[in-house]
Amino acid sequence: MKLAARGVRDLDNGEETIEDTAVVRQLQKQARKVQMEAVGMGLGLTALAISLPRVRAKR
Repeated sequence: MKLAARGVRDLDNGEETIEDTAVVRQLQKQARKVQMEAVGMGLGLTALAISLPRVRAKR
């Protein structure tokens, strides 16, 4: 994702600048989608963990 944000790709020959602006825009769009899904999943799992009742050990 960091490479897409910079308009660069890393295949087998190292980093290279992407010349096609349409490809750069598409990669940046995909990277934003992945980031937003990760944030949403993290928030959802955090909310679930907070809402679960706590289990206390019996003595």
